[in-house]
Amino acid sequence: MLPLRRLTALCALAACADPAKQPVSHWVAQLRANDADDRAEAREWLVKKGKEAVPDLAKLLADDDTVVAMSAADVLSKIGKDAVPALVDALVSGPRPGRRWAASALGEIGRDAKDAVPALEAAALDPEIKSAAADALLKIAR
Repeated sequence: MLPLRRLTALCALAACADPAKQPVSHWVAQLRANDADDRAEAREWLVKKGKEAVPDLAKLLADDDTVVAMSAADVLSKIGKDAVPALVDALVSGPRPGRRWAASALGEIGRDAKDAVPALEAAALDPEIKSAAADALLKIAR
């Protein structure tokens, strides 16, 4: 028979092995992995985490690694309406690369991102993100 301390440690390890019990920070770190399968798994679990993952993902929109920023935008667009306020914040006050990804994610959300229209219209005046904002506006209008 296993001592109670060892049994407790094994149970804790088993819980950590359950992907659903991993914290958002684990999946965000895995989103930065070089392995495409690891990134795909991270995207899947971050979508399942939903609203809980939005703040961390919104920060990644401005990541220097384009794959990470694009992956964050993809997950945020799949989270949908719950991600709209954070995407609008990123669109209005984030650095340019992040603003572009935020506009793109809002467009992918579509009609559920209608609250973002005023921010997208303002963003369409910025020559560097004009096309991403205009594309998002068209997708939301459909």
